Amino acid sequence: MGVLGACMAVIALAGCTTAGERLPGVRLLEPGRMLALAPGEHVTLPDGATLRYAGVRTDSRCPPAVQCVWAGEAEVAFEFTPPGDRHPVEVVLHIAKQPLAPIGNWQLQLVSLGFGAAPPATIRIHHRSTP
Repeated sequence: MGVLGACMAVIALAGCTTAGERLPGVRLLEPGRMLALAPGEHVTLPDGATLRYAGVRTDSRCPPAVQCVWAGEAEVAFEFTPPGDRHPVEVVLHIAKQPLAPIGNWQLQLVSLGFGAAPPATIRIHHRSTP
């Protein structure tokens, strides 16, 4: 099977999942637990929604072991797909000024962002009704 065939198989399998089901190899993000994601990585939420860490758009943060006048900021993009939907919605968080965003039934929090060419993003979710 070629690359195109493999991609089509994954897309077909994704369309067959229902709330609470996960694709093989995709981790479950449990409410209140922190999880580090690599750029491009997907997670499934408890209600069957999915979240993909798309990557870092901008990063002006002060590098480790360097003394800076300003700590800087980073803009981090995610793609949220509600359960039963095939159209992701872009969600952009800022490590300092806006680390929280509502996504469906959840509140997404960007806890930390690593450094480097492909920095890991540590996130957590909570039910929107839970502080």
